Amino acid sequence: MDTRSRRIGDWINEVRRGIVRLPRFQREEVWTPNHIENFLWAILKERPLGVFLVLEVDSSNQPFETRPLADAQNNGERCREHLLDGQQRLVALWRSFNDNHESHSFYVTFDKAADGLEETGVLAVSKRGRDKNKIGNAVEEFRKGWIPIRILSPGEPGSKQATAWRTCTSVT
Repeated sequence: MDTRSRRIGDWINEVRRGIVRLPRFQREEVWTPNHIENFLWAILKERPLGVFLVLEVDSSNQPFETRPLADAQNNGERCREHLLDGQQRLVALWRSFNDNHESHSFYVTFDKAADGLEETGVLAVSKRGRDKNKIGNAVEEFRKGWIPIRILSPGEPGSKQATAWRTCTSVT
């Protein structure tokens, strides 16, 4: 058995590429929006996240049938790791960075302090609730004190989304 540290960006990249997949016997995601809010806030506050348990596998001889994490594409790259524990955490990250939760979008909330922005928490905004029309509208999001988690996604996808969001919010 081996213990390794892995950055969030590495996990997201490996999910995107299809290297990390779920064995079919794993249950579906069950975390509520409140669970996800607390988990994302713990990340922002640099608190311990727990462990992920993976089974390294021979990409040409899979011991179990697998499936991609929620809404991750099967891009044809061979799976090299089966995620045995940590599914709820990794799915929460993946879906939050890709803003593809079925019912909610997630935001870092902030107050405008004299010396800049001060984060105050993480908020799940219902895609069916009273603020549904503000989701994806950068100006409205900023007015509400929301920064979308999707713009914090590691790597090029997050960088592109952050630039687009910042450009939209700087108009006002």
